[in-house]
Amino acid sequence: MDVAASAPNVRTMEPTAGAPSPVDKEDNSMCSSYGMDFIIPLTSCFVVSEREAVVNLFCGHYYGTITSPGFYFRNWVCVEGRRISTAIQSLDIANVKTADANGNPLLVSGIVSWAVVDARRAALDVAEPRRFVADQAPAVLKRVVAQYPYEAESVPGAEEVPTLRTETEVVASRMMNLLQERVDVAGVRILSFQLNELSYAPEIAQAMLKRQQADALVAARAKIVAGAVGIARDAAASDCLGAMTDQERARTVRDLLIVLVGEREAMPTVTVGG
Repeated sequence: MDVAASAPNVRTMEPTAGAPSPVDKEDNSMCSSYGMDFIIPLTSCFVVSEREAVVNLFCGHYYGTITSPGFYFRNWVCVEGRRISTAIQSLDIANVKTADANGNPLLVSGIVSWAVVDARRAALDVAEPRRFVADQAPAVLKRVVAQYPYEAESVPGAEEVPTLRTETEVVASRMMNLLQERVDVAGVRILSFQLNELSYAPEIAQAMLKRQQADALVAARAKIVAGAVGIARDAAASDCLGAMTDQERARTVRDLLIVLVGEREAMPTVTVGG
């Protein structure tokens, strides 16, 4: 784990290239490294587990971070050890009400995966890393969602625009990058930020459902008419109608289109008489 450089006049326990000096103490040491340890007898021991770091403060000043798992001895007089988990954690963002680029109210939820990569920042620069991420994530979610429409207008020949339903990877990448900028101060790395649920708000959900149904109906009708016209054209050009007059051929094509396009089943009729 990378430990950020200490402020001036603050003693650290970070390893140095040469032998450790009284100012630059060696980190992850198995023995106590405070001057008071030689005067006051050893009073405590502790264990550092995997995926865990212990940030040490000596008289209120940052003194170093223990990142290597193991069994340690430490004199806790004037010393405070803050344990920070470096394991991967997830955050479930419940439904957030926001608006898309077209102003339609939406209900959006997401899942954030993150981990602490700088224990010093996580322990000293923010009060609670998890709470900090939980406060920043919904704001980022609202900001990014507001830049895209929920779905594109189904207009023939119109230019395709990225939407929340089609460009999920683009939206997730933008949310992750923006959230990373905001949580850098906490020593946190965002691993992923994915949309979990995406739907219209209840007040317009019914209207939008009718709109989607109407768009689907229009598209289906257009496809049916195009197919019927093609069938009628082929029938008019076939040898079956070659012996008919133009008037009879036109009437036959008209009846054929009515049968193909109509919603109800055709009812055969028989002409009686001349």
